[in-house]
Amino acid sequence: IGLGVGFTYIITDDGYYTSDDMFTKDDAERVKEAMGGILDYVGMNQAERCDFKVGRKTEKAYLTGLAENPMAYKPLKITYGRMFSNKDIHEERKYAVVEESFARRFFGTEENAVGKTVKTTIEQAETELTIVGVYKNRDSALMKLLSGGDIGTIYCPETLFINDNSYV
Repeated sequence: IGLGVGFTYIITDDGYYTSDDMFTKDDAERVKEAMGGILDYVGMNQAERCDFKVGRKTEKAYLTGLAENPMAYKPLKITYGRMFSNKDIHEERKYAVVEESFARRFFGTEENAVGKTVKTTIEQAETELTIVGVYKNRDSALMKLLSGGDIGTIYCPETLFINDNSYV
C-alpha cells in the first residue's frame, strides 16, 4: 500500500539554499514517525548521471534509485528477469534493472543481460551492480526528450545512495 508521491520544495528568504536547508535521512525518519506507523519507508528520490562500464564499453545513463514498492512508483514493463524487491532495497543489494536497448548494446540480447554486472560510481565509490531485470521503455518521444534524449535510465535500490550524510 502506498500513499502516493510527494515533493518537498526549498524556498528561502534570499533565494539561496545550503545543505542546512535540505531534507536529510533523519528528517525522513521523523516524517515516518510522525505518520504513526502507517509509512514503511520515506523515499529520497536520488538520481545521478553516471558512466556504466562493461569490459571496454562505456556509456552514460541516469542511475535512479527507487524506494520501497518500486513498481507502484515507476510501473515498468519487465521483459526479462524481475524488479528488485522491498527486501533487496532494505538490504541495500547492489542490483540494477536496465532498459532493453542497454541490454542489447552491452550483452547482445535482453535475456543475456540478467545475472551480468555493470560498473559505475555511486556516491564517489566504484560499485558493481548485478542486473536482475530488463525493462521496456514505454515513455513517449516527448518524455524521452524532456528526460535527456538518448540517455537511458538504469534503476537500482534507492538505499544504495542513502547514508547518514545524504540530503535532498
